[in-house]
Amino acid sequence: MMWQGPNGGHNRIVQSPGYVTILHEEYRDRRIIPIDGRLHGSIRQWFGDAVGRWDGDTLVVDTMNFLDRTNYEWASIWTRPSESLHIVERFKRIDPTALEYTITVEDPATFTRPWTAVIPITKLSNDTQIYEYACHEGNYAMPNLLRGGRTDAARTSSR
Repeated sequence: MMWQGPNGGHNRIVQSPGYVTILHEEYRDRRIIPIDGRLHGSIRQWFGDAVGRWDGDTLVVDTMNFLDRTNYEWASIWTRPSESLHIVERFKRIDPTALEYTITVEDPATFTRPWTAVIPITKLSNDTQIYEYACHEGNYAMPNLLRGGRTDAARTSSR
């Protein structure tokens, strides 16, 4: 799913022949989604078995075969999916700088009926970087990292 954990973060979506990859900033998760027409496999995975397809101008990602040990939080609604969890995501470009992300969740062991959420996603500028997501309490290297970054920025701006 696009939303990972309580802190959100950026996502980068990249398409290559036969695949779409979604990189999440938080926890550096990568979803590598085949879009080559294959069917779902039978092996249960931590983040489910995702397969994608194009429906006109909309990317549809169908995910099932989750492990019941996955901690897969979405908007603090639930944190432990059952093995019956089925998620369908739709990514549709609504203008040059925005996507409409629609997620439909079906998990009969957890919810009485499927539910759907629609979330707008705004494109970041092409030079926006996705940084390592990590806690920095007690990270004694942080002042030097920041000092180095500021020095590089000052050199670049003085050219």
